[in-house]
Amino acid sequence: FGDPAQWRRGRGWYERAWPKCPASGARTVVGIDATPAYHVWYDAPKNMAAFYGRALGQLRLVWMLRDPVAKYWSYFWELKSYGGD
Repeated sequence: FGDPAQWRRGRGWYERAWPKCPASGARTVVGIDATPAYHVWYDAPKNMAAFYGRALGQLRLVWMLRDPVAKYWSYFWELKSYGGD
C-alpha cells in the first residue's frame, strides 16, 4: 500500500497478491499482510483507506513495532550479508 510503483499497478494487482478470504458467516476469518515497510511510506494509511473503503470499519489493523536499536542492528547485518557497507 505504500510503494508508489506498486500502488499504481491498481487494485487488481493487490487482489491477485493474496488469496481471497472466504465469506465469514458465523466464523472468524483472519487475513494478514506482514509488510515491515509500510511505516516509511507516507501514503500507506491513505491507500489502505481507499482500498478497503467502508469495509475498513469492520477490520482490525494492528501495527507492531520493534525495539529501534535491535531493528537497526538487524538491518545492518542483513545489508552485510548482501555485501553492503
